[in-house]
Amino acid sequence: MFKKFCIVLLFTFLLCGCQLANFAGGGGMYYQPPEKIICEKSWEIKLAFYVWPTDPKEKYGKLSERWKDVIIHIRDSSAGDFSTVPMVLQNVDTNIGKLYFKANMKPIPCSFGIKYVEYYIDEMFDGHYNRTELYRVPVSKN
Repeated sequence: MFKKFCIVLLFTFLLCGCQLANFAGGGGMYYQPPEKIICEKSWEIKLAFYVWPTDPKEKYGKLSERWKDVIIHIRDSSAGDFSTVPMVLQNVDTNIGKLYFKANMKPIPCSFGIKYVEYYIDEMFDGHYNRTELYRVPVSKN
């Protein structure tokens, strides 16, 4: 019982301390890679960024200025170096603090025997560099 009390007290202290110190809110990215890419067909990458303020009364700020330089670095299994594709801002929802980005990707040729595509996404959020994990998506004919 005493242990539970200490944990609750510690959590309460940290929560109140962060509010009193006026620590910044946060943000994140939602992205679901495709299960596969079908060769000879165009495909796209869509993602959503979201932000939450420290104070519920606080506004999100100018969302389109908080995320900058959203870029995909991509290569197929036959290439050594990554090429870059900038993502384009599609929509800003200021009611819920979300931005939506999209990139149209060129079709992967079937003739070269490409087995997969690898890519990662990087961006700047409030001046801080962020990079996703490396995604590897198989390429198939159907």
